[in-house]
Amino acid sequence: MIHASHQPQARHAIIATGLLAAVLVAIVITPLSDFRPEVPFFLPLHSALEVLSVVVAALIFAVIWTSRHEHLADNLIILATAFLGVALLDFSHAMSVQGMPIMVTPSSPDKGIAFWLAGRMLSAVALLAAVWLRWGARHLRWPAGAQLAGVLAIVAGVHVVILGYPQILPQMFAAGQGLTRFKVVSEYVLIAAYLMVAVRLVWYWRRPREFGASSLFAAACIMAQGEIFFALYTRTSDFYNLVGHLYSVIAYLYLYRAVFIESVQRPYRLLDRSQRRLSATLDAVPDLLFEMDAHGRYLEVHSGLLDHLAAPLPKLLGRTVHDVLPPEDAAVVLSALQEAQTQGLSRGKVIALDILGKGRRWFELSVAPKPVEKGVEPQFVLISRDITDRFENEQALYALSNFDQLTGLPNRTSLLNTLEHIAAGGDPVAIFWVDLDRFKNINDVMGHASGDQLLVETARRLRSKLRSQDVLSRHSGDSFVAVAHGLGRAQAAALAANLLSAVAEPVSLSGHELSVTVSIGVTMCPDDTQDPAVLLKNAEGAMYRVKDEGRNHYEFYASEVQTRVTHAAAVGAALKLAFQRGELRLVYQPQVSLDDGHVTGAEALLRWDSPRFGAVSPAEFIPLAEANGLIVPIGEWVIRQALTQLHDWLAGGLPKMALAINLSATQFMQSGFIEQASRILDATQAPPDCVEFEITEAVAMRAPEAALGIMQRLGERGIHFAIDDFGTGYSSLSYLKRFRINKLKIDQSFVRDIFSDADDQAIVMAVIQMAHSLGVTTIAEGVETVEQIQFLKARGCHEAQGFYFSRPLTAGQFEQYIRNWQPG
Repeated sequence: MIHASHQPQARHAIIATGLLAAVLVAIVITPLSDFRPEVPFFLPLHSALEVLSVVVAALIFAVIWTSRHEHLADNLIILATAFLGVALLDFSHAMSVQGMPIMVTPSSPDKGIAFWLAGRMLSAVALLAAVWLRWGARHLRWPAGAQLAGVLAIVAGVHVVILGYPQILPQMFAAGQGLTRFKVVSEYVLIAAYLMVAVRLVWYWRRPREFGASSLFAAACIMAQGEIFFALYTRTSDFYNLVGHLYSVIAYLYLYRAVFIESVQRPYRLLDRSQRRLSATLDAVPDLLFEMDAHGRYLEVHSGLLDHLAAPLPKLLGRTVHDVLPPEDAAVVLSALQEAQTQGLSRGKVIALDILGKGRRWFELSVAPKPVEKGVEPQFVLISRDITDRFENEQALYALSNFDQLTGLPNRTSLLNTLEHIAAGGDPVAIFWVDLDRFKNINDVMGHASGDQLLVETARRLRSKLRSQDVLSRHSGDSFVAVAHGLGRAQAAALAANLLSAVAEPVSLSGHELSVTVSIGVTMCPDDTQDPAVLLKNAEGAMYRVKDEGRNHYEFYASEVQTRVTHAAAVGAALKLAFQRGELRLVYQPQVSLDDGHVTGAEALLRWDSPRFGAVSPAEFIPLAEANGLIVPIGEWVIRQALTQLHDWLAGGLPKMALAINLSATQFMQSGFIEQASRILDATQAPPDCVEFEITEAVAMRAPEAALGIMQRLGERGIHFAIDDFGTGYSSLSYLKRFRINKLKIDQSFVRDIFSDADDQAIVMAVIQMAHSLGVTTIAEGVETVEQIQFLKARGCHEAQGFYFSRPLTAGQFEQYIRNWQPG
């Protein structure tokens, strides 16, 4: 018979375990071919479930351990320390499953199962000990810390054996055969142990409720059910294995619910009951409460906040506010008393007092007259509520709403208010939009801390060139806006030049001295407009024009700037339809060996023939695609189209060659790119060793560790990688050496002036020499003359592409080009 105190929790536990048992039976009796396939994406699903198990087990430990001084039962301490060990063993199990990175020794089924069984045995022993010992009695003869140390020592010992002496352990899994007899017997021993726990908890149901026995019962039963799945699977990645992990997670959640209720909710429930009783008494005086007469004399003080009084209690009683408070604050109190006497209530008046040991505090007054007998002088109840936190929060909120937290400058909201005020006055004003050049590269390479340091220094330098009446605002990111009063166009130009030179002075960041530049757009009010939003838009548009024309300069707003912005918006809108309508196409530019003159491959290049705009340059539409998010679906289409064409060429008898495909930063770093590329490879049947993904130097260095992982994973499939535009960014040689790079592509900007610019010559030779030392191929792009070829060949460059050999060709033209090619 279940005791009433265990209902309805026991009913819920029985229903939950019964439903899960029914699911178990349904799965087990269903034909094997339906429910025991190898689970796709088993590794990430398994890892997700294990991470959840580890988190819940760690929470069980954390919840109990942080509350251990609150007179918790020793039974809970046993569970807490054991489940920390279970969390650690489950983590090692997750890291040991085949397909995971090496953790000391290579991953294998036996290694993963060994950690799994160790964790289950520890949890079974802990549950048996926790429920078989009398609940609430003192069982431990040693401190909780010593017990924790013992569990950690056991866990460490298990790791030493599994990682260092695996040969002494029995075999638990045989490839092609499944679980060994030892593994299956171990699982049924665990099932028996968990069922013993459940039986013991049913016995507790007959007695008044002392702890969360129902949730523990559900946890034990579900653990036993889960172990049945672990005794049945034949492949480490089959359906039974995954379902067993799901049952384990559910069991852990029930266990967490039991310990949470016992160690947190129950004490808080008792505390809440006590607080409600106390609150009933203190609600009458939640703040400083005074009884006063009409002259502001203190008659009584009721509060536990005596340390908030303006003077010690003995010095208040019998004295007036004039004797205790500063004159201005005393006047406010007397005004509140007078208002309450005439209107029956006074609220909202605020005084500020310097309280000994607490500094300046703000108090809001509420005053009401007390009922008194006829003929007795009026008396009042005055409640003084400390609103210091609210007052300071309002001040802080004002600062957050109107000032940039990094530089201390007015922010965009404050700037718009300033511009509205200025524009309404009609006085001449110059607005400067100042934007740092290539700030993102500095953030990516040197870190956000250095980027923040640069922003602060830039703000200081800009401010130093402005007058006191001028306004400097940090608008957003690396953009600043300066507003200078009373300037004509010539004076505005002079100030813009001063701002440029101030920022261009070398700055030291993280031990490196850099020269940073800015681009400045200038607009004039009221000449251009008096609308604050339009003024900012005009200045920003002028700044972008400077960016397009090479940066490190200033430009005044001109109407054609707006025309360009409008055009860009129209092109962006047309691009969305172009992708859907099939207006995009690929062309292929041959890549030629400088050693023997044969064609080594081609680079796939994206083109757009728009019915409205004609042939749109990739330099125009690629940035728009990146900005509006189209680059991801377009990039996937390019890979699929290029690899399909590669397969067709090779099937048609063309010699084996490399096909280079450019990847954008967004496409390369997107979640799931590895899987996407693998699916396309499988679908097109293109040989991976003929595929060469090109990423720019800046993309590789944006998140080098992540890039390294992607390149390693795809490199394992045979895909090659090339660094495009090499020499234009901020590569770290230490990372470059670690990347799986097969080719360095020398940017055409260095090749173009190779005979007229000594710096370009030096850069090209340095890149070639470095590539030789790293054992990778070099290819020069933009080659147009025989002299350039002779120079590159003499310096050891391996390959080249450019108009000298051929312009980009359609797929059919390229095939004919290969068939007719004569090395020369």
